[in-house]
Amino acid sequence: RRHQDLRAMWLSDPLERQAPAAVSGQLTDGQHSGWLDLRRADRRNAWQQGWQQHAETIRSRLRSLAIPLTELDTQLSARDNLLPSLGRQARRQGSH
Repeated sequence: RRHQDLRAMWLSDPLERQAPAAVSGQLTDGQHSGWLDLRRADRRNAWQQGWQQHAETIRSRLRSLAIPLTELDTQLSARDNLLPSLGRQARRQGSH
């Protein structure tokens, strides 16, 4: 039986996972700024593909390191985010 000292928790928002429809405007992180233009479908598709590649890279890297990943969603409450993974953890511990 392996003992895990590390667990990854990844919090994401629906706006990250799926591009907002037909928007454009300036974005800033407080230091840098740029323009976002998602009025064209090909740009929204590129956003979606970029997110999917990013997500798979994270999942794959954590799998290769045997680090469990809990994905959290800003649309869900803390309870609804964590309860499924706590249930899996309890079932795993009960089976040993």
